[in-house]
Amino acid sequence: MSVSLYPRRSGLPAGGDPQYYVEDFLGSSRVVTNPTGVVCYDADFTPFGGDRPCTDTCPAKNSYKFEGKERDTETGNDDFGARFNSSNFGRFMSPDPLGGHLGDPQTFNKYSYVSNSPINLTDPTELYTCKDDPKDGPSHCASDDRRFEAARQNDLRSTNPDVVNAAKAYDGPNDVNGVTLGFADLGKVGEGGITESRLGTDANGNLQAQSDVTINSSSKDTALDADVGHEGSHVEDAQKMVASITFDKGDPKGNYKVGDIISQYSSEQLAFAIRDAIYRSATEPYHGCPGDQCALGAGSSPIGIPRRIDQILLEIPSCITPPTGGR
Repeated sequence: MSVSLYPRRSGLPAGGDPQYYVEDFLGSSRVVTNPTGVVCYDADFTPFGGDRPCTDTCPAKNSYKFEGKERDTETGNDDFGARFNSSNFGRFMSPDPLGGHLGDPQTFNKYSYVSNSPINLTDPTELYTCKDDPKDGPSHCASDDRRFEAARQNDLRSTNPDVVNAAKAYDGPNDVNGVTLGFADLGKVGEGGITESRLGTDANGNLQAQSDVTINSSSKDTALDADVGHEGSHVEDAQKMVASITFDKGDPKGNYKVGDIISQYSSEQLAFAIRDAIYRSATEPYHGCPGDQCALGAGSSPIGIPRRIDQILLEIPSCITPPTGGR
């Protein structure tokens, strides 16, 4: 069970003592205590969120249960924001507004909760599945989601239009645009984020870029702003490429043309240029590898940035090798 405590006064008389909620690894409120640590609510949960209280003597009834979502007292459904989830049925009560993709047929089930894997996955905003892995420790998806949105707002306030456009590519937390957001400790592999995009469809069957974004959960401050901007740039590139696909309506074979072909190399160049702009605006240096040959941000020359990004790409195994020759 998570050791993080968070107070709530919901339902208490004015001036009443707060009640402290203790989360399990999925974020469900398993224990509630008073300020002195005395337990007044203690419950177990079924896989899809049904609670089985062992102790329930709190002055205010615990309404924040499965994944910490507020449970409606009339219907017994949990308010996930855009949709209500039924712990009794293990299903959402309205269809998923997001489209599916052929690589994962479960995504075409419009009512299932986290692909029917409630022990391993969480869904903080009901529009995407958080990719935190509880086996590695407590899930921090909800708090990371808030930190991500704060970083995205910082990028939206940038004076650099490329940074702003990268932040806009995500849209808001509850917007329907095919972006899946998750968090993981990527520091061990030297990454600030990972984005994988594929061709899919929206809820109306229209072509849509569907991007799975994982942000380094240990990043903070300028590093987090830069990670969000960097991966947002990749999301924007995928969206541009899919938007450029045109079909020949007169061709019975259904041939199509892709107008914008964006290579992995050119996408990385733009993403690191955005990282440079964010660090430069924060007057902080960034070093993608030891030495000045990989220096970006404050203290580095704005001349020769593409060449220095090439050096950074050579240090990252997951990135494509830049072309040979001088730049």
